[in-house]
Amino acid sequence: MNRVRVSVRCGLSALLFAAWSLSASAATPRRATAPPTAEGFGKAKFGMSLEQVRHVYPKIVPAQPGAGAAYFKSPLLDRFALGGVRVAGLGQPVDFEFRFWKNQLWGVIVYYGGNGFSDVAEDLYRRFGKAATEGIDPTWVKPTATITTAPTEGWYSITDNRRTKDVQQEFARALAAEQAVAAARAARANPTPATPPAQNTPPAAPPR
Repeated sequence: MNRVRVSVRCGLSALLFAAWSLSASAATPRRATAPPTAEGFGKAKFGMSLEQVRHVYPKIVPAQPGAGAAYFKSPLLDRFALGGVRVAGLGQPVDFEFRFWKNQLWGVIVYYGGNGFSDVAEDLYRRFGKAATEGIDPTWVKPTATITTAPTEGWYSITDNRRTKDVQQEFARALAAEQAVAAARAARANPTPATPPAQNTPPAAPPR
């Protein structure tokens, strides 16, 4: 598929932190920002426009195409990054990726870099309580947001539940349209042979 693709560098899910490279990461780490909540991250709240988020985080830059977490390529999705941010509760700076759907903040992906996952998980448990699913990659499901972790790829995300439903519906529509186009293309490339008309068999001669 061309228009509906998921980044092959990453494994709506396996994601690869090692491929992530933010142009702003080399900057001096900024002072600690506010921690994640079920309404967003720090001063960036779900539903904010790009300009509103840029007002509170003026150094965000467009995210590199194909880098970072897997994503559904759509003209309705915009991705912006912010590197070298110190987050309350973590000892090492992290990188952010802000994802906007229809120019409204939908999710924040945190690439936690040099912080160990045990420290990250401890901080998330402290903030969000018992996880909805336990194991090596716990997930929290709150009324307004879902917090997903991927320790083998070095990230966690906070996404707005209401906008996630809209993204999923759009993805399903685009995928169905792409599959229909692919099926039509395959049918043109391999047309079904026409069935020859039935031959009229002459009646058998009567017995003598």
